Amino acid sequence: YLDLYNNQLSGEIPVEIENLNNLTELNLSFNQLTGIPSSIGNLTNLTELSIVWNQLTGIPSSIGNLTNLDVLNLGGNQLTGIPSSIGNLTSLTYLSLYNNQLTGEIPDSYCNLVENDCIIIIYGNNLCPPYLDCMENDIGEQDTSGCTPCQLEEEGYTEIDGVCTLVCDEGLTNVDGECISLNNSESIFPRVY
Repeated sequence: YLDLYNNQLSGEIPVEIENLNNLTELNLSFNQLTGIPSSIGNLTNLTELSIVWNQLTGIPSSIGNLTNLDVLNLGGNQLTGIPSSIGNLTSLTYLSLYNNQLTGEIPDSYCNLVENDCIIIIYGNNLCPPYLDCMENDIGEQDTSGCTPCQLEEEGYTEIDGVCTLVCDEGLTNVDGECISLNNSESIFPRVY
């Protein structure tokens, strides 16, 4: 067990962390750490990894090698993406990714965790719908201001050739995101700024 909680550590976790191959629990929470080396994936005896409230921006896919991991706590960082390899951690009972800057889609592999009754806490991010059916009720509050109208299923919008487009009723034309009648230039939908 190694607990370096609240020690004002900064920078990346050193790659030499891999030398602690008998380590079962690692707590690096409440520091200013910015990165996790891919060598963390060599700590295959880890059952608990907690790096809460740091400044992490990414998670190496090698974290998926930690097959004995029971608890993975990465909340309160600056993570923007989550590797699908976490979904392979079949021993995981608790995954915390709250209050990060996660965007994009949740990997399908996370349904494996849900099926194994893993508690997933993922609120306070920037994830856009549609969400995985297996996690629909567990998403919590998300900042969807960066989501497209299509992702938010706003009326009148549809995806055409990968582009979210406002589809206007017959007789109206889409001009700069507004449906207007070219006969009298009267806007049917107000422009939103």
